[in-house]
Amino acid sequence: MAQAIRKKIINIGGLAEIVSVGVGAIALFSAMFFSAQAGLFILGGAWAVVLSWKYPKQAFWILLFFVPFLPLLKITQTLSAITPLKDFIIVALFARVVIYPIYLKQDPYRRNNILLPIIFLCVYSVFATLRADSLVLGVLRLRDILLYIPMLWIGRAMIVSRKDINDFLKIIFGSVGLVLLLALAQFILFKDGMILRFDPTDGSWIPRASSVLAHPNIMGSYLLCFLPLLFSFEIFRFKNGWKPKVVSVMGLLGLMAVYATYSRGVWIAFVVAGLAVGFLLVYQKRQLFFKVVLPLILVVVVSLLAIPRTRNLLQTIVDPTYASNQERIGIITSLVSEMSNTDALFGRGLGDIFTSTGRNIDISISDIAENNVQSVQTAKARTFVDNAVLKTWIETGLAGLLIVGWLVWNIVKKGWTSFVSGRNADEKYFGLALFATTVGLLVLSFFLDIPETFPVALYWWTLVGVAQVVGYVKEG
Repeated sequence: MAQAIRKKIINIGGLAEIVSVGVGAIALFSAMFFSAQAGLFILGGAWAVVLSWKYPKQAFWILLFFVPFLPLLKITQTLSAITPLKDFIIVALFARVVIYPIYLKQDPYRRNNILLPIIFLCVYSVFATLRADSLVLGVLRLRDILLYIPMLWIGRAMIVSRKDINDFLKIIFGSVGLVLLLALAQFILFKDGMILRFDPTDGSWIPRASSVLAHPNIMGSYLLCFLPLLFSFEIFRFKNGWKPKVVSVMGLLGLMAVYATYSRGVWIAFVVAGLAVGFLLVYQKRQLFFKVVLPLILVVVVSLLAIPRTRNLLQTIVDPTYASNQERIGIITSLVSEMSNTDALFGRGLGDIFTSTGRNIDISISDIAENNVQSVQTAKARTFVDNAVLKTWIETGLAGLLIVGWLVWNIVKKGWTSFVSGRNADEKYFGLALFATTVGLLVLSFFLDIPETFPVALYWWTLVGVAQVVGYVKEG
């Protein structure tokens, strides 16, 4: 009897009519006592859960493909209420493909070398939340840190065959290709609507590409998750036919988009990621380094230095009088000067970064209950300090930094071992991509607030999960 009841849970989508009545009542209550926006959000979230439970594979592909386009919905208050529906999908997928099989004792064992660091990270993040002066903001920061970690297990559970690997790559590269095409269209047709950067050397304003990702820094971080994967495919998988040509064109468009971001941190991160790829190739196949990696790095570096505007912008990295650098130095000074010995060891608490920067943040539980996305986003944006490493230290102290470092080290080591001693070609190129992407994002963390940057965190955790299991998929 118990086994029959457990199996019926999986068909919850068949009870849609009954579920819709209860969800409709809850949504109506929310609309009456909070806002119509909250009612629609609950109704949409409930149906997202039902459909994700019934069609997990399709929900996973849809999530991966459309996630980069969600920031477009934030152009209005009404449409922005739709974006948190991804949270419902992630939670539903985690319950459906991870928790439920474990409950039925049907989950295959696959070694997870980063499970212990993740447990420490989750527990310590809760501790840091309880230390926060503003508990509401602390909970929001906790959500940013923990929400996308389940994508690791979801990615592990979804990749069980070679077809799944191929489908994953088609979805990812299709989404990236569309983002790049829109970035090209933006740069050619809509320069007036692009974010600008002031060039102090000639007094001009530089248009910066961001495509559908709201800001050039975010687009650069997003591309850092996938260009190493494209590059590894060029080396290991696509040898003949039309696929190498398509991958090469996408890689070229990707590098052009990275340049068009005019983000110094993104440029440095990509150079370091390229060097990381070269280091691995030298370790195992030196001829690939001299034939592919070294010429590519030299072409990129020489091209950047040959352009006067780019050369001038790179020189501002070490210029303390440059406005962006002055702001960063001021933030670092104000944050560090107020740290006590206890804060240095255990942190001030999640979200407490604003007390040192002097920014006022007005956020309450009612804003969350009413699904006031703009107020929530504004509150979180005021905690940005353009340095994830510094932010982690201020909020969680040295203990938090050590836990994050432990986690990152294990992921970098996984990428290294997968490439050097992978069971098959798939594990090798995913390992190379994971190694380069993680090293690049680590460097970028000194320039941006990477851990809570959407959709970078979602894709990075998914890549970590997929890279862990592709070696278990047998050839053919």
